[in-house]
Amino acid sequence: MPGERSAPRGALSTWPGSDRLPAVSRVPGSTMGRRRRRKMATGEAKAVTDAVLEIGMEELPARFMRQALADAREYMQKALASARLEVSEVQSYGTPRRIIVQLCQVAPRQHDLVREVRGPAARAAFDSEGKPTRAALGFAKSAGVAVDQLSRKPTPQGEYVFATVVEVGRPAGSVLAELFPQMIAALTFPKSMRWGSRDFRFARPIRWITAMLGEEVIDFDTHAVSSGRTTWGHRTLAPGAHEIGSAEDCLHRLRELGVMADPGERARRIREQAESLAAAIGGRAVIDPELLEEITFLVEWPTAFAGSFAPDCLDMPEACVITPMQDHQRYFPVRDADGNLMPVFIGVRNGGDHAIDVVRAGNEKVLAARLADARFFFEEDMRRPLVERVDDLRGVVFQERLGTMYDKAARIGRLALELLHGAEDPALVETAAMLAKADLVTAVVREFTELQGVMGREYALRQGQDTAVAEAIFEHYLPRFAGDVLPASRLGAALSIADKIDTLTGYFSIGLIPSGSADPYALRRQAAGAASVHGQWRFVMELDSLVACA
Repeated sequence: MPGERSAPRGALSTWPGSDRLPAVSRVPGSTMGRRRRRKMATGEAKAVTDAVLEIGMEELPARFMRQALADAREYMQKALASARLEVSEVQSYGTPRRIIVQLCQVAPRQHDLVREVRGPAARAAFDSEGKPTRAALGFAKSAGVAVDQLSRKPTPQGEYVFATVVEVGRPAGSVLAELFPQMIAALTFPKSMRWGSRDFRFARPIRWITAMLGEEVIDFDTHAVSSGRTTWGHRTLAPGAHEIGSAEDCLHRLRELGVMADPGERARRIREQAESLAAAIGGRAVIDPELLEEITFLVEWPTAFAGSFAPDCLDMPEACVITPMQDHQRYFPVRDADGNLMPVFIGVRNGGDHAIDVVRAGNEKVLAARLADARFFFEEDMRRPLVERVDDLRGVVFQERLGTMYDKAARIGRLALELLHGAEDPALVETAAMLAKADLVTAVVREFTELQGVMGREYALRQGQDTAVAEAIFEHYLPRFAGDVLPASRLGAALSIADKIDTLTGYFSIGLIPSGSADPYALRRQAAGAASVHGQWRFVMELDSLVACA
């Protein structure tokens, strides 16, 4: 993240406190540096108390965090219910370096379990005089009850002997010493790695485990890492190991150490600071929800700052400015009251405001280089019209057995004409189809692949193409994801369906068919996209003829 030599990668409550982190050495009541006697939570707690588990690790990718926290919370809720250990609430928190599960008001021990155990048939358990036989005596002994506590009950199979067995609940500390390591082992991630024991997988190496019930340590080991009361503070604000006094104090103690554990609080702080900084210069921060979540899980103590870039960069298409700023540098763009992009950005630092001017200058320098590259690519692309680039598509392979992108563009044109049934000028349809993929061979799209279609539209407009053609170039990629906008023009909708039908038909024809567990070419998304567009525009079409045309 901006301003840090080591860039971290990788349930909602609000904790009171100032927006500025006080110097750790001045925190009242700090226990930093003092050794505590290690007490184990193996006996019975005297009253309800909180418990906490903190899994400390190397930086976890931000995209893993939200699901990991949800999974941890859900696992503990089910495990506690199954273990008959009552708590008032289960919460999960997390930063790039830690996953935290907090159990509120944990009962001192499990609920007792009363169950009825069926033994031998009554005729085998008692003789004709009603005296217990060896079968009854053996059953009573195995059930842990006196023989006179056995009862006789009718069942569909006849009369049987039953014993009422009471399983006394174990202390909470003993139960959690089993559940916590089980939860750690049960967590799964999109990508995992092996470390330590060869059969143990986790997203990143675990470096420490804090596990406490009240003031006592819940003692267990997870693949060479032992639990304790030690945590680690923020890498720069409070580096090194520090002790936690109690489970109830854990989140507050972490806050003293420069760690804002609640992702909801971090997100609110980032938003509030970004909006305040933008308002101070007469602008409005454009806060993309996905970017906000990513930044939230990249920092442990967020501090926003405003930076600027050369105003002449705004002569480029907005996409050439916003993409390097937002997707590559993780900055929030700023717009003025009229909605125009301003030569300002909002960055977020992982740390306090110490030397923030140096941080700002460094980030401005990095963004200036990114924008200079974007300008160079854009100016190079403008030297050669899109229509002259169409032939370059012959050198871009769509799929080894399905030809080039030039071939695909020609098929899209034929399919679109079939869909439109003369509703659009055939020359316009052919032009839009052949130009639809032309921006794939431009310098900007090669550098910023997410701008395919966006730059095609921009170049077409600047190079004098019909507006309908330019919009269709962009719209034929829609929808790009679930919930995305759909094409607003009939020509764009026809190209969108044609592109997706061509992909589906081609891949199915060569046997690349998605299975129940794998869809490496995102063919389901292509099919869903084509269905969504057709649902809006209701083209009159015969699927068989379209497939044959493809």
